[in-house]
Amino acid sequence: MEKRTKAVLEEFNFERMKVQKEKCICYEQDKKCHDLESLNCYFCYCPYYGETCKINSPSIKYVTTSLGKKILDCSNCTFPHIEENIIKMIEGENGKA
Repeated sequence: MEKRTKAVLEEFNFERMKVQKEKCICYEQDKKCHDLESLNCYFCYCPYYGETCKINSPSIKYVTTSLGKKILDCSNCTFPHIEENIIKMIEGENGKA
């Protein structure tokens, strides 16, 4: 693992990040957004999010907004928060687990 990747994993670990309460409501409430033992917040906003899920996660679903537009709901997807996937995304394996 590259030195830069290791630093990202350490710096963005939920337990370390939650002291910055002003950065996220989850930190403020000391509550994880996903039920993962080791949650990493580096990819809080998934880089594979778009009109479709670019990794074809089985956890996503579509919801309809109040304006009638269908958008992705990735709230059940944990892919970008798992350390082994973050390593692949940062070190160039196209994020495919």
